[in-house]
Amino acid sequence: MSVLRRRDEPVTAEEAHASLTRLVNSHFGNPGEHARMTIPADPRRDDDLLLSQFIDEAEAARKAAIALQLGASEVCKQADAALEHGWPKP
Repeated sequence: MSVLRRRDEPVTAEEAHASLTRLVNSHFGNPGEHARMTIPADPRRDDDLLLSQFIDEAEAARKAAIALQLGASEVCKQADAALEHGWPKP
């Protein structure tokens, strides 16, 4: 997890895409809004902090999804084993 300052609410995919667009615009000199980065850092506004938080949140969600999948797989294995041993009994 990042040690950068974070805002309280999650960063949406829409916000992350907007931040990325501004960073790309800045880097390539494209027209449109450019990157937002301030000193002191503002986790509610700064694109680098928003993207960092979005990445951290996405990674946490990915890990949670994997844990759920593994748990569901284990439940299925246990159910299969129970059925093989004649459960439930009529």
